[in-house]
Amino acid sequence: MGNPADIVVLSLEGRLPSSAPALQDLVSIANYVGAGVGGDRYAALTVEIVTDPAGIGHVGRAADGTPTALVVPGCLTDGGEVEPQIPRHRTAVAAIAAAHRRGALVAASCSAVFLAAEGGLADGRRVTTTWWAQDAFERRYRQAVLVRDAMLVEDDRLVTAAGPFSVLELGLAVMGRLRSPALASQVARYALVDRAFTPQSVFRDPALLRAGTPLLFRARAAVLAALPEVPSVAALAASLGLAERTFQRRLLAEAGQAPKPFIDGVRIAKARELLETSSRAVKEVAQAVGYAEETAFRRRFGELVGMSPRQYAKRFGDPR
Repeated sequence: MGNPADIVVLSLEGRLPSSAPALQDLVSIANYVGAGVGGDRYAALTVEIVTDPAGIGHVGRAADGTPTALVVPGCLTDGGEVEPQIPRHRTAVAAIAAAHRRGALVAASCSAVFLAAEGGLADGRRVTTTWWAQDAFERRYRQAVLVRDAMLVEDDRLVTAAGPFSVLELGLAVMGRLRSPALASQVARYALVDRAFTPQSVFRDPALLRAGTPLLFRARAAVLAALPEVPSVAALAASLGLAERTFQRRLLAEAGQAPKPFIDGVRIAKARELLETSSRAVKEVAQAVGYAEETAFRRRFGELVGMSPRQYAKRFGDPR
């Protein structure tokens, strides 16, 4: 078999249907920009979509010794649980690891980072994955260095990106490695891909994890109904028909949190919603979620979100 394409996309069962076409479109834009539109000229990139792991046996290095990029978009999501899906991708795990041993640049996004790590590629390397899978990733791959707040991490011949739609950032990083960082920047500007790399802490929302657990649903609703008053732990437990100790034990088991951090998380999540959807001043938002002192609100918001309320409103608020 001849040289593989510059970029081979392993499009596995369960991946987002838009991921492979999005990478193809990105390469098309890169070839247009790289033909001289951006001022400099770059050799055209080729891309190949493969759905069977057996079809990437040729991926490694080209005849001139330059690496081929193997891109694996997120492909394991099924109700938010990643680990139970890994066994059905054992063939892909072995094929990805073999391509890396042959010299390929491996790039994985979201839950597909688990596949790279399962084959040992993350051992001793800095990686990232989506915030809602990070705890499971860290438990399973103790030799990896997980960078929790990063949207994109490059370490040697392994590139990892965070969320399901971070495949564009992943593609740009690959272009930067195969051709030039300047080309990747030009493509991002042309395609309006925001490369600000906002920390993942801004998007982290514990309410989206195990949101269907009846106790968590009821506890969250009770806190929201009480605002701007903040219920005590005893009062919250009583409203749920539970003894305080029973509530604490069940909350820790189901949410991994003690009551006070849980209550704070609900309040800050509501504050985020208000900052996104209303024009209220920060002081008014603080009062609406039970903070008498704006300073205390700003401090707690910064601890949980990673930026100030004002910065958050500017970044995510309604522009109208």
